[in-house]
Amino acid sequence: MLEIIDNKVLRCHERDIIRVKINEDYIQPFYRSTGRNSNLEGEWLPFDGLYVINEQVAWFDKNRFVCNLGGKYHNINHSCLHRYGTKELKFVSRELSKMSIPPGIPATGTQVNKFLNYQNPFEILM
Repeated sequence: MLEIIDNKVLRCHERDIIRVKINEDYIQPFYRSTGRNSNLEGEWLPFDGLYVINEQVAWFDKNRFVCNLGGKYHNINHSCLHRYGTKELKFVSRELSKMSIPPGIPATGTQVNKFLNYQNPFEILM
């Protein structure tokens, strides 16, 4: 059974966000997709954190989970692991999507990154 850490759900930039314990050593954040770019509305997809600039969410860091060819990102929708990264995370995503997970409590991008223990690359540069 999947374990959502602390049963806590945050909401930022119109997306619900959770942390899932994959195994003893691995916790992976997921967000509930709006479907705008992925056509996967309501699907829980893995990500690492939020890029935040001046307290505004610039984008979700999903780089590890999308198809990458030759250093350039391509929207290769025919790849069965595009947006999931691995078979294991795709399975977790499908299981989460079957669960009744309530909407999250509103949070800023900075609060979400703290919740995820994610170091925003733009904070490092400032």
